[in-house]
Amino acid sequence: MIFLDNSSSSYFKPKSVINAVKNTIEYLPFNPSRGSHSGAVKTERLILNARKNIANAFNGILERVIFTSGCTESLNLAIFGSAIEGGHVVTSVFEHNAVLRPLYRLNKAGIISLSFVSSLSAAKDAIKDNTYMLAINHVSNVTGAENDLDAYSRLAKDKDLIFLVDAAQSAGYKAIDMQKTGIDCLAIAGHKGLHGIQGAGALLLSERMKLVPFKYGGTGSNGSSPVQPDDMPDGFEAGTPATPAIAALNAGLIYSMKNIQINSELLYKMTTKIINGLEKINGVSIYSHPNNFGITAFNLTNLSSTQAGEIYNQQYDIAVRAGFHCAPLVHEHYGTKSGMIRASIGVDTTDYEIDAFLEATKEIASV
Repeated sequence: MIFLDNSSSSYFKPKSVINAVKNTIEYLPFNPSRGSHSGAVKTERLILNARKNIANAFNGILERVIFTSGCTESLNLAIFGSAIEGGHVVTSVFEHNAVLRPLYRLNKAGIISLSFVSSLSAAKDAIKDNTYMLAINHVSNVTGAENDLDAYSRLAKDKDLIFLVDAAQSAGYKAIDMQKTGIDCLAIAGHKGLHGIQGAGALLLSERMKLVPFKYGGTGSNGSSPVQPDDMPDGFEAGTPATPAIAALNAGLIYSMKNIQINSELLYKMTTKIINGLEKINGVSIYSHPNNFGITAFNLTNLSSTQAGEIYNQQYDIAVRAGFHCAPLVHEHYGTKSGMIRASIGVDTTDYEIDAFLEATKEIASV
């Protein structure tokens, strides 16, 4: 198989990640902070080390790095945990459902009102007296378009808004300095550009952020109280942590930060090659520009995105993503009623694979 769905979950896993998972399963199958025996202590040290590395990588605050099951849980925690009744949130039409659906839920419940924008200038115009949050993705999971975080951050700071950033597609491929940029809530996924495995992500919070937990249970601390604590990070990590996935996230983070410049430049080079190749094929509409995140979105005029996706899979053994990519408002914006085809490369994608993909596209477009 030629795997071109890395924006969903990266195919390449460094040996360090595989070894981290294997070693955790074999030698550290313990529950951290739930016991005083040596196994629990060693596991807690592993998790603390991962927390430190994440804080350092994104210039966050150690005790305000909260482990989650992934970027979706991170975004849900940030949105539901900071909701203000009668408040207003500004977000973009380019957001993933991990942002849209929590906001829609709050809106439907009558807790907040919402504004959707497609540009920085529109975001400025949308802000009201009761606006408390600006929620923006760093990179679109559909097209790979990158937002200017510094510009949005200045707007949020000027209006004293919570600045929430979905970095699912950018973490590991683009350096993010949380404090320098002025990000209040940074949501990251472990299994995409950070090359970990599914099951672990993180939410990083600024010093001023206050959240209400929405997951209740054992935390390993304050165990004698029936009331959920709200201290960070323990009060927001109820239940048994996914230690193998956190170990993988840590190992993947170390690999990704070490190779971030090389990998970013490689993805830009490869997406440029794909886009240049698609531009030479009749009947192709392209929605992406060369980017550092490996994403190219396009459509064929003779087939729906899902029809084309099936042909890539069944006739060429090429895995692309087709449809709406859990970002429905993007397609309203572009008028792509049947969705888009997304080819997302990884750091291990070869020139041969890209050539094969372009040749297959040429053949499919000519049918």
